[in-house]
Amino acid sequence: MNGIIFGVGESFSCLTSGLLVRFIKDSTAVIICCFVGVVTASTFYFTGGMETGLLGAILLFTEVFAIGAICSLTYVLAELRVPPESFGSTTVLCVTLALIFSGLSQFFAYADGIIPTATVVLVFCLIAFMTIILPPGGQFLQNVNKINASCSQLLQDPNQMTINDSAYMVTLGAY
Repeated sequence: MNGIIFGVGESFSCLTSGLLVRFIKDSTAVIICCFVGVVTASTFYFTGGMETGLLGAILLFTEVFAIGAICSLTYVLAELRVPPESFGSTTVLCVTLALIFSGLSQFFAYADGIIPTATVVLVFCLIAFMTIILPPGGQFLQNVNKINASCSQLLQDPNQMTINDSAYMVTLGAY
């Protein structure tokens, strides 16, 4: 049963995170998902979530949703807010930290008392804080006017077009 909950929660998080980014800022979507994760983890702890059947399944689904949405939104944040020359190293760093935390999570999950919940809340708060201090989005994206000019040139003369960019040059000829 838990495998089905994990799969459906992860799939739902991918779809919902895309929908969230369409209507609100990416950093706001991450903070909302962190808030949902903190509330779910706290509810899970204070109600004894694993022993309550349907409530435990709903809380597990919601927690997987929050974590999955944050993972999906991490790539959007990196693309919009990290300079292109640092994108690869930033992505590798994010994946490496995610693997380290997932490896350590088994030790925190079986700890006594409030340690598991406190750890989850601390990680979500750290993610929300790091999202807030990121630079504004979109400043490293390509110039839209340059792309529009290239498209206009292609529409006027589709047989002979040259796209000059700082990284490469592509020449399109007649087929």
